[in-house]
Amino acid sequence: MGGYVALAFAKRYPEMLSGLGLLHSHPFEDDEPKKASRERALEFVKENGSKRYIKELFQGLFSDAFKNNHSDRFNEFISRCSEGCDTTVIQAIQAMRCRPDHAETLKHVKGPVLFIIGKSDTTIAFTRSLEMALLPERAQVEIRNCGHMGIIEDPLMLSDVLKTFLIKNI
Repeated sequence: MGGYVALAFAKRYPEMLSGLGLLHSHPFEDDEPKKASRERALEFVKENGSKRYIKELFQGLFSDAFKNNHSDRFNEFISRCSEGCDTTVIQAIQAMRCRPDHAETLKHVKGPVLFIIGKSDTTIAFTRSLEMALLPERAQVEIRNCGHMGIIEDPLMLSDVLKTFLIKNI
């Protein structure tokens, strides 16, 4: 959800940005099938609780390689995230469902925009990720072998990419 917040900030305070990074995120509003999916998720949490929802959701956020090779880290992450309350999860789903489209915002970012895209990300279609990378005037695209949660799957890679981006551009 950090990308959604960053884009809202970019729209409201463009003069305060010298660059922007979207890590496994996109600027597009949910289409109708995705909104319907979020409605089903809301009902699921209300009926079954957030712990079960998180356990099922996170299966699709990580690459199979990470889940197989780092099952202890994967399970510990699920356990930690499951400690939240149902209300917080419901509010997060509602916020994602109702967020505006920020494609125009991305087109008007004055500084460089970093995109980190996971090859195994099943949450955002690869073609959709490439489409968004064409929007800003200056873009750096990093395609990595991870799922939607590259920050957990490969934090050292993420750190290196961010450092390089910042040193080179900011």
